[in-house]
Parts: sequence; C-alpha cells; structure tokens
Amino acid sequence: MLLHGHAAPLPSQSGCKLAAFTTVGMSHVITYLLCGILLLARAAVYSSNGAGFSQIDSRVRRGFPWILLGLFAFEGVTGMAPAIYMDLGTNGKECNATQSMPLTAEAFVGGHILLFSLLPYLVPLALCTWPAIRLYSSTASTHSGGHSSDDQLWVYTRTQARTVLFLFLSYALAYSPVAIITLSVFPALMK
Repeated sequence: MLLHGHAAPLPSQSGCKLAAFTTVGMSHVITYLLCGILLLARAAVYSSNGAGFSQIDSRVRRGFPWILLGLFAFEGVTGMAPAIYMDLGTNGKECNATQSMPLTAEAFVGGHILLFSLLPYLVPLALCTWPAIRLYSSTASTHSGGHSSDDQLWVYTRTQARTVLFLFLSYALAYSPVAIITLSVFPALMK
C-alpha cells in the first residue's frame, strides 16, 4: 500500500497528504467511472432508435470537458478527508494517521474500511451488478430485441457492450476480493 511503507526515501507531510488524496480519490474515480461506462453501454444496447453507441459517443465527446472536470471534483471530494487526517509519522519516516487529534484504533480501522473497501469498491460494484447481469443477458444471444445476427449495427453494438462488460468484470474480480479481505482482516487485527 502506498500510504503505509511506500518506497520514498524520506517522505514529507505534504507527500503523505498527497499520497492519501491520490490513492483514495483515484480508487473512487476509477470504480465509479467504470460503473458509468457500464450504464452507458446498457443504455446503448437498449436505445429505442437503434443508434447504439454512435449517439452516446457523440454526446460523451461533446461533454468530455465537463466529464473530466467532474472526475477531478469527485477525486477531490473523496480524497480530501483522508488527506486531512494523514500526517507524517512520529519517527519522520512513514505516513500515518494524524497525531494532532485523539484517534482510537477503532475509529482508524472504521475509516480505513469505509474509505478503502466499502465506498470505492464494494458499494459501487454491488450497485452495478444488476446492470451488468442485464447487459450480459441482452447481449448473450445473437438474436436479441428483434435484432438479427446479420444486422451490422447490432453486431457492432453487441461487441462494444461485451467489451465494456468484460472490462467491468475484470475490475470487479480483481478488486472485490481485496476489499472483502480488508473487511475481515482489519477488524481481526483489533482483537
């Protein structure tokens, strides 16, 4: 983990805060961005006019600066609290929770579980499971929703939707076990 024992020779207080901000903020941004892409793929598959990804793609391209600005704001909102409570350790060689306020071990573990497991991984991945299942079921067969396998737009839309689905599933399968292990290991360390 970057915050606990990272490889920087002599970390500074600002470096510790920046590491906390970036680590927590970006994990939120990546997960919620993947959930958003999954929902856009689902919307493209279920589009009523048959335009599929082309119409959504043009809207995303027009609104890309606002999307990018929103992602930076979201990283700021989710990364600010850990940055505030992260400090240089008392030995001056590692990052740790701030020493200026009384922080019990239970509060530290609770915050760590909330910010490193529940909010960036488990909650959004659980909320996006049903759209992922629906996206898979709608693209699993070659004939879906009145589309034939000869319809080139449907084949293109289906291929893109499956790519998004496999990207989401790869991410979920890679990070869900780590988040679940964190839920069980951290409280066990308290005993």
